[in-house]
Amino acid sequence: VDIDAPECWDHTIGSTGIKIAILDQGPVDSTHQDLTGRVVQRDAGASEGHATAVAGVAAATGNNSIGIAGVDWRCKIISRTIDEWNGPFTAQVINQAVDSGALALNMSWTTRREVPCSPSGYDPDIRQSLVRAYNYNRVSVAAMGNESIECRAYPAGYGHGIIAVGAITSTGERIYN
Repeated sequence: VDIDAPECWDHTIGSTGIKIAILDQGPVDSTHQDLTGRVVQRDAGASEGHATAVAGVAAATGNNSIGIAGVDWRCKIISRTIDEWNGPFTAQVINQAVDSGALALNMSWTTRREVPCSPSGYDPDIRQSLVRAYNYNRVSVAAMGNESIECRAYPAGYGHGIIAVGAITSTGERIYN
């Protein structure tokens, strides 16, 4: 039920040549002791909670007796803030992350805001920017949502070339908010 990161660390603990973009509602805390010196681009902003937690899962330094160990202990982090939920702005942020050299894009948010399900979260500008990322051989990872409803969430719902993820328990059961 997990990605088997400890088994991978027997082969590699990461690379300084990798850049991961954390595209979130707030910036990554570049002074966090597990991430210090690794945030190479960062938008200004006050709220650092969620983006920093996401960056920690992806990239916290391992074997330092602090916090957790991320998947890649050496990668660089591009922290971009998506504080406007509109297609052109979000697409621009995605394109800038790709152009900055991010090999992986993490989007732990969804544009679907309405319940019951509504197609209103679909945006052609965002979809096109993710197609562009795919065409540039970038990996896009997006939250599918943890609501207890069965409907498509975007950007994960755009499909082709996007890895959709959700939260599970240690026994593999889906977590609902």
